[in-house]
Amino acid sequence: MAKIRAKTILILTAVFLILITVGFLSAMIDRAVTTGADVTSIADEINANVPVGQLYLEAQGVSQSQPAKILLNGYYAADLNSAQKTVDVPDGCVVEIDARGLRTPITVRIVGKSAGVISDCEGRSVTAAGNIANLGMFLVRSAN
Repeated sequence: MAKIRAKTILILTAVFLILITVGFLSAMIDRAVTTGADVTSIADEINANVPVGQLYLEAQGVSQSQPAKILLNGYYAADLNSAQKTVDVPDGCVVEIDARGLRTPITVRIVGKSAGVISDCEGRSVTAAGNIANLGMFLVRSAN
């Protein structure tokens, strides 16, 4: 009887820990990708004397009716709904393509960059199919 009680307690503890972990991960995922309200935090970064460069993107498989999202440091920055897109990138920023919810895969390629972007990134591409794809972290030097 004591062995059954010990096993029951162990199983209940494991289930409890799993539920806590799932709840924690769900909360983290909900906070990781947000919408319009957090665009101001990216704008604040740009306006805080952080060097900013531009990436020139080319996308295949995107449409006006089903745009992908461009994320900067995990926050929504813009819709990717045309074949060509220019993105302002603050120094040290991680750029991701959010294709969750899209029915078809998309491919995004960096076809150019402004002079301030010092990261070697031209020609880099990612394909996203219902996931978030990391395009990279970019270093930008000041124009001074």
